Amino acid sequence: MTTSLRRKRIPRVLPLLLLALVLTAACGRHERKEPSLREDITRPPAEWLKNENIRLLRDYVRIDTTSRGTGERAGALFLQKYFECAGIENELVCPVPDRCNVVARIPGRSRDGALLLLNHIDVVAAYPQMWKQATPFGGDIKLGFLYGRGTYDMKSLGLCQAIAMKRLKESGITPETDILFLGEADEETDEKYGSRWMLEHRPEFFHGVAAVLNEGGTNEVILRDLRFWGLETVQAGYGLIELEAGAREPLKSLAAAFPLLKGETVAPHPHVVEGFNMLANHQPEPYEYWLRNLDWLRTHRDSLARLPDRYGSFLESRIQWVGPYANPPGQDRILREYAVVSTPPGVSPD
Repeated sequence: MTTSLRRKRIPRVLPLLLLALVLTAACGRHERKEPSLREDITRPPAEWLKNENIRLLRDYVRIDTTSRGTGERAGALFLQKYFECAGIENELVCPVPDRCNVVARIPGRSRDGALLLLNHIDVVAAYPQMWKQATPFGGDIKLGFLYGRGTYDMKSLGLCQAIAMKRLKESGITPETDILFLGEADEETDEKYGSRWMLEHRPEFFHGVAAVLNEGGTNEVILRDLRFWGLETVQAGYGLIELEAGAREPLKSLAAAFPLLKGETVAPHPHVVEGFNMLANHQPEPYEYWLRNLDWLRTHRDSLARLPDRYGSFLESRIQWVGPYANPPGQDRILREYAVVSTPPGVSPD
């Protein structure tokens, strides 16, 4: 989910430095031959856990930071301890008990132009009945994958940011501008106690911030080879409504009434054209041709309709229905359904 902070512009040197530090932290220095995919799949969990960064992620994922449950305090304390051990100045900020943010800072030569690394500590509710391969807060490793609520969204990225801060501190490099870290609370639900609260009650923390790196963007890995690493600079509009009923039929009827959104296509933003040209390098036909010829695609609506929403929503408005499903699982007294609306840049989802 998005937050009240938006990426503005990114000074070139700092993101490249931080990306290099993150990749170094995650992958080592490539002084030895990389293990094969088969070796990764068959490696026992105990071998994986010899890697400090994997142990950190496992331990972080094991902390239940459910947004409407235990809160973020334990997760924030975990990150704070990491910064303390690295000698990085930090602070725990809790607007209400158990709803906690952690902030950290590496001073640069100037506060103006500061880079903020933003992530959220909380995770959405996890129903054990829906977890077939592992438990939501077990941090189990199976076939080379680490399972757990928040592993993807977004404890892994938040931890990469913290590791990059530590590596930068250890390097002895004084960055051109301050590097700030905010692990925020309450991002997944009400957004009351995270970055919004910080902006209103602790605005001095954000003084000089010119760029924010948050979740978003995409990377493509093909057979262990990182082919594309992208920052999300243009985002289509996004709206979501959650519907609830005591029976399936009303929800199914509503979804059937609005299978598509009517509207004209839009001229693609120049950044979208550039990004799609890069993505086309790794797409099969006909997607490769479509992504390279967006003006043609806009006039051929049948082909455009076959383009996945993650691409098509940059050219036209899309709607997707999810459900109905029982919530909580196993009970049919309460059924829920989501309608997700994505619109092209410049078009409001309202």
